[in-house]
Amino acid sequence: MSLMYKGRILLVDDLPDVQKTLAGLLSDENYDVRVASSSAEALQLLEAELFHVAILDVRLDETDEDNREGIQLMHQIKQKDPSVTIIILTGYADVRMVQEALQPDGNGARPAFGFLQKTEIRQLVAEVKKAFEHAVHINTALDIQNAEYLSLMLSKKLRFVSGPKPSPKQLTEEANDILRKLFFGCERITLQPVQRGYSGVVVLKVIPWYQGEGQGEALIAKIGEHFLVDWTFGRAG
Repeated sequence: MSLMYKGRILLVDDLPDVQKTLAGLLSDENYDVRVASSSAEALQLLEAELFHVAILDVRLDETDEDNREGIQLMHQIKQKDPSVTIIILTGYADVRMVQEALQPDGNGARPAFGFLQKTEIRQLVAEVKKAFEHAVHINTALDIQNAEYLSLMLSKKLRFVSGPKPSPKQLTEEANDILRKLFFGCERITLQPVQRGYSGVVVLKVIPWYQGEGQGEALIAKIGEHFLVDWTFGRAG
């Protein structure tokens, strides 16, 4: 059995018609889309949920021609969670705005992955797909067999020493993401629980299968809070 997987997208636009149109386009492509109308709503959602991609309209107040709240939100999101990949969407682009969104910082990282004008809306789905492949670098098509072991063991065994335990849903999402990143080049993986005496840590045997190459060498993965886990990703016999 494999967990049904959807990439998670945060869409921020102040116009309900635009929200409906874009959310519909992305939902049709099997993405899980949450919508916010303001920076405050977007930041609240980011506190409560995990997102892979955020699509931000530059102007979040159509009554103010000088509004650039989406660019400010871009920087806030990057400070809060640098792993979120950002796509800027606007009907009022100018050169300086594009430069701020795409100009690499001191570490060579660009605040935004892409920048689209609303006249290019048909390119949005392709841009999001490209973001998942090249920036998020997550295998959304990976078939995780015996995935029920992951949810069961995470809820049962994990413990945390530096904060409250996240919800079972969030634990499963994070572990699922890790596996899809680690096994990006695989067609499917099979999970098998390993019954060992690790306290507060989930130990799994992972058998990878590669497109056109068949079964790969089995691996042992340990999942848990970094204070508890002496990280190993070793070979399994």
